[in-house]
Amino acid sequence: MLKNIKNITIVGAGNIGLASAVDISQNDIYTVTLLSTRAESLLNDFSKIDFETGKIIKGKNIKLTADYKEAFLECDAAIVTLPSFLIKDFVKSISSFSPKIIIFTPGYGGKEFYCAPLYKNGIIIAGTDRSPYVARLKNNNTVCASKKKQIRVGFMGKEDENALCTLLESFFEIKCSPLKNYLTVSLTPSNPILHTSRLYSLFKDCDFSTPFHRMIKFYAEWNNEASEIIFKMDKELLLICKAFKNIDLQGVVPNYVHYEADSIDSLTKKISSIESLKNITAPMKQIKDKFFIDSSSRYFREDFLHGLCNIKGFADIAGVETPCMDKVLKWYEKISKEELFDFNGNFCGKSLANTEIPRNFGFRDIKELENFYL
Repeated sequence: MLKNIKNITIVGAGNIGLASAVDISQNDIYTVTLLSTRAESLLNDFSKIDFETGKIIKGKNIKLTADYKEAFLECDAAIVTLPSFLIKDFVKSISSFSPKIIIFTPGYGGKEFYCAPLYKNGIIIAGTDRSPYVARLKNNNTVCASKKKQIRVGFMGKEDENALCTLLESFFEIKCSPLKNYLTVSLTPSNPILHTSRLYSLFKDCDFSTPFHRMIKFYAEWNNEASEIIFKMDKELLLICKAFKNIDLQGVVPNYVHYEADSIDSLTKKISSIESLKNITAPMKQIKDKFFIDSSSRYFREDFLHGLCNIKGFADIAGVETPCMDKVLKWYEKISKEELFDFNGNFCGKSLANTEIPRNFGFRDIKELENFYL
C-alpha cells in the first residue's frame, strides 16, 4: 500500500508545515502541495534557514492552495501539522478523499479517535511521537529550523512498520523507528508536560491582565521549579502507563529521560542551554511599553485542553491519582475560566466536552482502550 507514493500534501503552513514542505520538495520523486487557509496571503517563495549552519534551502515547485479538493484529489500521503483542536474539522473536510496514509506530526492529542472512520476505510493513520524539527517562522514564507536526529512513529493497524519508517525517512531525511502501538504516541509527554510545567512556574501568581516589564525567554531562562514539576508529572505519567497491563508502553519516554537529566538541576541546565531554543520567548504580547500573557497562544490553546487534559483523561479511566497534574490544571482552570473539575474535585467539568479525553469517545475502562490500540 505504501508503494508508488508521489503526491504529498502538507496540511498547515506553520513552523513544522513550512519546514516539511521545503525539505520534501528537494526530493524530485515527490510533488508537494501546501494546504493553508492563508494561501492567498502567502507568496509561493518558501525557504528554510538552518538554525545551526545558517544554510538557506529554497522550496522547489511547491503548489500552494487553500482548497481541500485541490489538495487531496490526487493525494497519496498527507502530513498534518494542525493543532489538535482543528483535527475534528480536518477529518470532516477529507471524508470524501482517500489518501493512502495520513501522518500527524506530532501525533498526540487524541487525533487517532477522530480518525477512527478513516482507519476503518483502509487509510493508514500514523503519528510521530515528537516533531521532526525545532522550528520558528521568521516570516510567512521563511522558517528557521533545526532538524532532530531521529523520530519515532506509531500507527493504527498491522501495516509494514519498516516500509512506513522508510517512507518517513525519505520525507525528512531523519532516522525513523517504529513504536509498538499508537498509545505510546498519545502518552508522549513532550509539549503537554514540558510547556505546561514551564507556564505554571512562570505565571502561577499572575493572570492575563498582569503587566511585565520585559519579554521572558521560555527556554533560556528555564528554572528549577519548572524542572521539578516535570519530574513529578513525568512520574505520574509512568504510573498511568503501568496501569495498562496488556499493552507495551515501555516506549513512553519521560521528559527527564529524553533530555538525559538525572536531577532537577541537570534538567534545568540542559534545557536552558539548547542552542536552537535560546531565542524562543514565552507566550507574551507587547502593548505599548508593557508585556502581558498571550491567552491566544497555542501554548495555552493546545497544551492544556488538548494536551495535559488528555493525559489526565487516561489517568481518570485508569484510576491513577495525579496530584501534580491536578495542581497545574487547576491553575489553568483559574486563569482561563475553563471548567475542568467539579466542586468535589472530580475531573468532569463542562469544558472537557471540547477536549479529546477518551471518555468523550465512549471509552469507560482500560480494557476498551487496550482493545482500541491493539
